[in-house]
Amino acid sequence: MSAEFAEWLLVRPEAEQTGRVFHPMPRRVHGDRLGWQRVSVVICKIGRAAGVKVATHPTTGKVKYALAHDLRRSFGERWASRILPPDLMVLMRHESIDTTMKYYVGRNAQNTARVLWEAHEKAARGNIFGNTCQNTAETTDSQQTQTVN
Repeated sequence: MSAEFAEWLLVRPEAEQTGRVFHPMPRRVHGDRLGWQRVSVVICKIGRAAGVKVATHPTTGKVKYALAHDLRRSFGERWASRILPPDLMVLMRHESIDTTMKYYVGRNAQNTARVLWEAHEKAARGNIFGNTCQNTAETTDSQQTQTVN
């Protein structure tokens, strides 16, 4: 479970922290729980009603609206830059690291370039410990003490 989702759940009063989290429809189909097929249809309808466009066909102009799997993919893409591939594999419930690597790791060159520049700029502002004072012969003992403390 992602940290954001856990925090969202914990905002609820403790007395309400039981049972199902979401109730997308008051009506139940085939028993007391909605099947994944029905949930998928409901998510598709929500995506269409909200106007969440995923793609537009280049020749026909037909719009594809968000499906449940599109939401899953966008979640994986966001987390791919935050955690290591083996952790993402577990989070996405992939059986193989190959799936994670193929679809989520290293797919966005612009984002990778941005992250690299941010790391470079951070390193240029100080040493690896985040200190901005350089250890040179001109540095006084008091400056070194302040840097360490």
